Amino acid sequence: MTLCETFLHNEITDSSLLINSLNFERRDRLNKKGGGVLDYIRKPIPYIRRHDLEIDTVETICIELKIQGYTPLVLTFVYRPHDSTVVRLSNFERLLDNIDSFNYDIRHCLVTSTLII
Repeated sequence: MTLCETFLHNEITDSSLLINSLNFERRDRLNKKGGGVLDYIRKPIPYIRRHDLEIDTVETICIELKIQGYTPLVLTFVYRPHDSTVVRLSNFERLLDNIDSFNYDIRHCLVTSTLII
């Protein structure tokens, strides 16, 4: 489950976000109020946070699911604020290029977003 516009910041502790049977990954908006992305992943599902695919200028979380017997799957959630500029769209393209550059490692990728164009 992914949430956007979480309004999380460094004063909101990880312990306050805990939900039984779920792990989570968060990405807070650091430079101004609002925004943010939060992913919850069911605890028995093995995953790796792929920071190497994420770009600092795009509010995104990349998670690689590694379930035994299945091809690894990268889930990428992107939040694009309604007031985003063309620059942010080019940063989004950089994110997709990042993912594509790992094509030897990533066979399947699902990108979801709140893109408003």
